[in-house]
Amino acid sequence: MSLGLNISFYLVDTVDINGATRVYPASHRGNVAPSDIWTVEESIPAEGPARTAIVFDNCLWHTTRRNRATEGQLERPVVLLHFLRSYVRAGENHYLSLHKEVEAKLPDRQKAFFGFRRIPGVGSMEGNIGPNFITRTENAVGPMRKSRSTE
Repeated sequence: MSLGLNISFYLVDTVDINGATRVYPASHRGNVAPSDIWTVEESIPAEGPARTAIVFDNCLWHTTRRNRATEGQLERPVVLLHFLRSYVRAGENHYLSLHKEVEAKLPDRQKAFFGFRRIPGVGSMEGNIGPNFITRTENAVGPMRKSRSTE
């Protein structure tokens, strides 16, 4: 049984050279992880022209390479949507991934879109719960590790 669904909408032609989503075929069957999660060797690019939608089970292991395109081909805008069953906690934690400076500038309507609106009885998170919106505790994530190249 699938717990969620991911959709990537390619707004421009998206190929391996400009960082197309890469998938590990059949990895969603039996939750089989790649032998080395720090390399893209076992993955294949899910390439497509502009206006392509890549739809896949959220259990499918996927990644991307850095954009290796030359000048004039660098942009790779993609719209990402994630759908989960109601009892599954989201993999993306917007409370922690959004920079505090950006969060501070958001109007209430956009905060609601990001999931900052307080909904009694649904989910939970560490933070300060105000009358309408949730704010993060200071340094909730901690120090980030250095990124590793996937090339």
